[in-house]
Amino acid sequence: MFVDYNVMIICVAILVFSVVLLNLISDISYAVLDPRIRYD
Repeated sequence: MFVDYNVMIICVAILVFSVVLLNLISDISYAVLDPRIRYD
């Protein structure tokens, strides 16, 4: 059974990057939409 580790590593890296990016976007949107949240 042949497993291409490079493709697997790239897929995992893209998945991790997209999760981090979505968390950042949601965090920023919460700060914009809810004025009670302040990042000092």
